[in-house]
Amino acid sequence: MFTLNASAFRINLCRNISLLLWLLSFMLLVSGCSLVNTPQITDGVYWSEHYSEYLQIDDNQFVRLQWDPVNCASGAAGLIPAFGHIPNWLGQFRLISATAESIVLQRLSDNSLVQFELTEALPYNCSYAPIQNNLHQLLSMRFNLMHFGKTPDSDNFQSIMATVQQLDASIADNSEIELLLFDQLVALLASVRDRHAFLYARPLEKYQGFFSPDSSDPVLPEQAVHQRQSFCNREVVATKLVGDLWHIKIHQLIGFTERDGYSAEAEQCITELVRYINRWQNHDDYQLIVDLANNGGGSIQLAAALHAAFTGYTGQPFAFIADQVVSAEPSIALQHKPKRAVVLINQATASAAEHLALALQQSGFKLAGRTTMGAFSPTMIKTLPNGWFYGFSMYQNIRDQYGQPVPEHTGLMPDCPDPLTDIVQLVSRCG
Repeated sequence: MFTLNASAFRINLCRNISLLLWLLSFMLLVSGCSLVNTPQITDGVYWSEHYSEYLQIDDNQFVRLQWDPVNCASGAAGLIPAFGHIPNWLGQFRLISATAESIVLQRLSDNSLVQFELTEALPYNCSYAPIQNNLHQLLSMRFNLMHFGKTPDSDNFQSIMATVQQLDASIADNSEIELLLFDQLVALLASVRDRHAFLYARPLEKYQGFFSPDSSDPVLPEQAVHQRQSFCNREVVATKLVGDLWHIKIHQLIGFTERDGYSAEAEQCITELVRYINRWQNHDDYQLIVDLANNGGGSIQLAAALHAAFTGYTGQPFAFIADQVVSAEPSIALQHKPKRAVVLINQATASAAEHLALALQQSGFKLAGRTTMGAFSPTMIKTLPNGWFYGFSMYQNIRDQYGQPVPEHTGLMPDCPDPLTDIVQLVSRCG
């Protein structure tokens, strides 16, 4: 576990808050993405064992309820919106099928499926407001961690629980107690050794992640810049340097459009990027840098689309997420292949960015920099009864385009270890 310095805190907070805002239910609207013509779904209560969540549906309007033994509430953060309409308001999901007994949704960012089955009624604890004492926050988090296969050390948990029970008995100022509770919940997350894990308490303006990111991106020498253009809502910047060297900086794999997520608009901005490069690069004798340093990830589907655009790679999967195939067919690809191609990575390259780096490496690109975070799995987001957000990895079965396990936890090792201080010369050394 790391306590972040101010610079690292800003990087980490901004990236994960972007992810959280992407997931906040009331801010997401994706229309026209259903594969069926507005089915009339049976009114009632639907349960997902995988997500441990309910959908309460009335005339195709739904409310999502997170459930655990101490909490049943419509938390603001979550993969599915807290409320919406099937099929027209599903956030980053689309409707795959609906019968009288079940609903199947697909997450647009990684193609993973979630099934909800019609059940008799909501459990009893959904009928009253969440309990706000500190012990219930701890027990709620522990249940969800264990539900997704992350079991805290027993002795460590007993120590944390004893401390939290003391907080409930304390007469100290409430703000002081909240800070102490935050520390204990961070200790619980740290005990499961999950690099995806984080805790964000918005009222306290406190965030804690579990890796130490680099504080700055590699710097291009301005005197070498020939032309520069931003794409995808400024998340992608293409720079042509002197000597037929292209530098493509991808800040993160979310935020490509104002609506976010994976959409036709997001794919269109990738097409515009490739057209721009093709317009100015009319021969093969050039070098390409894809800069993923400090890229915390986002949509695996966007990563697949970028990989297809850079390589023209078609006809094969990009990755397998819990046995679900992620793939993309490029509407356009680089017209000329570079003679040297390098991907910049560091310890803050994570999640979907790691998937992109790995796929590019398998397509002939060299990796330069430092070992990546080792956090390939998509992230589950949950809301505690008190409204704080936390996240952790969703799946353990993650494989690359050839069906081989990805280096979760260990990360991608660079072909050319380098501090990334002189990236112009790096290409000739590593490419």
